[in-house]
Amino acid sequence: MSDTNSKIEKRKAEARKRQAKLKRREKRKLKPSTRRHLITGICIALVCIVAGGLFFTGTATARRVISAVKIGDVNISSAEYSYYYRTAFSNYYTTMASYFGEQYVGIDLTKPLSSQKYSDNTTYADYFSQSAVQQLTQIVVLSEEAKAAGFTMPEDEQASVDSLLQQIEENAESEKLSLDKYVAKTYGKGMNYELLKKIVEREYLANAYRTEKIGEPSYDEAQLESYYAENKDQFAMVDIRYQAFNKVEATDSTEGKTIEEAKAEAEAFLAKATDEEGFAQAALELAKEKAAALAAEDSSNSGSDDSAEETEVTETTLHTATKKSSLTSVDANVSNWAFAEGRVAGDKTVLENASQTGYYVVYLVEPEYRYEEKTVNVRHILIKAEEGAAQDVKDEAKAKAEDILEQWKAGAATEESFAELAKEFSEDGNAAEGGLYEDVNNGYMVDSFNDWIFDQSRKPGDTGIVETEYGYHVMYYVSDSAPYWQVQVENAMRTADYNTFYEGVADQYKVKTKWLGVQLREEPY
Repeated sequence: MSDTNSKIEKRKAEARKRQAKLKRREKRKLKPSTRRHLITGICIALVCIVAGGLFFTGTATARRVISAVKIGDVNISSAEYSYYYRTAFSNYYTTMASYFGEQYVGIDLTKPLSSQKYSDNTTYADYFSQSAVQQLTQIVVLSEEAKAAGFTMPEDEQASVDSLLQQIEENAESEKLSLDKYVAKTYGKGMNYELLKKIVEREYLANAYRTEKIGEPSYDEAQLESYYAENKDQFAMVDIRYQAFNKVEATDSTEGKTIEEAKAEAEAFLAKATDEEGFAQAALELAKEKAAALAAEDSSNSGSDDSAEETEVTETTLHTATKKSSLTSVDANVSNWAFAEGRVAGDKTVLENASQTGYYVVYLVEPEYRYEEKTVNVRHILIKAEEGAAQDVKDEAKAKAEDILEQWKAGAATEESFAELAKEFSEDGNAAEGGLYEDVNNGYMVDSFNDWIFDQSRKPGDTGIVETEYGYHVMYYVSDSAPYWQVQVENAMRTADYNTFYEGVADQYKVKTKWLGVQLREEPY
């Protein structure tokens, strides 16, 4: 094989590897004598047609036949549009409820979505409709481009489709319903098995093609360095301490604090912060003063543990590996100061905050740097025994983890054989990928898991069992990976290149909504 062919094959192999990795790490004049009788007949016929039309549009068949959206040359039925509309609502409601509680979601389930405001000019119905159309557009564009490119769904993706459809068939059987009735009951009016199968296959094809396109480019180190230099504000980090001093409005029961008094407090704090340790100590003293003031108001606050308080205060004033965007969300003036050209470790000052309501004392522990620490690749098999579980449950989970590790040792004892055991036994969400986590950065995982994979003595092929709040993990260390900054830069480059590709092809697909098909949608509650 020539050197040229060898290089081409190598690039193809690397692209396939990247794609597999990304897959893992979501359409008539009349005669006067006859005119009166004919008009009467027409009126009767019109009434029949309207009545029949109203009946038809209310049927499941109508929802599958009448188009709600046209994307390029692809017509999306009202039933399919409704499926994505309901999904958009469900995702939004579930997410908001999980973060803030159902009472703060902002949607009254006793009223139509079309009568409730999402924003000044948009109802919730409009918002979820727009979300549905946007998602449908991406899926249709990618699936159509995949077909045009001759791209076929990878075997593992097809296996996932088959497994999902088989599960639906089993669910229908267990409920003693026909497939179509089960699908309509579960996924909405107008849905049947054939349509659901079409939706699933289109989604999986679109996602597989997206993964393919994201994984296509190959970047060398020079390109990564160049992109980093051009977009340094996205990736550079600092380690910094800061303490806020704000003015306080007076109330009937408490004295206020003027902006001048806040500045004086900040300057007094700065005088104590001669070095990082001095800053931490000053922060601890300030916290104790505040605790004492609270204790004076409520004696129940006076029994706090000093050592626990010291740890907490020290940790809350130190912010490591902090990007400019994160620091800007705290205060723009602090961010601009920390990332200013020529800044060195030990720099400190008092800064007025961006809202002019107080001051920050800032101390730069480590000036702008690039996160050079390695990332790692690791596989694991989770046997659940969550925090608070009974001891016998924990013991059983631990014994099972130990047994799985012994099975691996008694077998081929390779990464591949470990992956097969993960697919069979792991209760984590990445079991289908053989329990693989790639490009994991230090601090990403829970403490005991993180400590094991970043142990300085760790080497490829190492195994072990780690207990976390989720249960017991059978571990397999795969390899060291790229420095964290490179992982971040490569991900950003892939995203940018993919977006350029998508925007280029999406422009060719005109999107048009159809009033009747949209109105036929089934509401989510």
